[in-house]
Amino acid sequence: MPAPATPYRPYLSRFQDPQGPGDQRPTADEIIKNLKAEGSLEGKVVLITGGTGGLGLETARSLRVTGAKIFITARSEKKGRAAVEALSSDGKGAVVEFIVMDLASLKSVRSAATEFKKRSDRLDILITNAG
Repeated sequence: MPAPATPYRPYLSRFQDPQGPGDQRPTADEIIKNLKAEGSLEGKVVLITGGTGGLGLETARSLRVTGAKIFITARSEKKGRAAVEALSSDGKGAVVEFIVMDLASLKSVRSAATEFKKRSDRLDILITNAG
């Protein structure tokens, strides 16, 4: 029998029988909505490495409703620009920007850090999705 949810672990029972994508486990969008976190990060800056696909892209998509300014990074400028366009196409949510960064190159990482510092004077949340 699945463990009951508690106020401290509200989704516990939904993790008892994972079936893959589309199963009963909560999505990031659902958790943000349940926590009433829409707009809760206005004025904050989030940097997500590897934000052009998979979990990085979905994390950026979900965090947009919090109002944070979001930066995503990836090795490919083409993929980065496409991800920003996809994330911004609905005209809703926070600003999303892209910075080229190849984590296999210290020179690229330093260049990305310099570029980030030119565009933002703060970093509130760092999500290290890539690498």
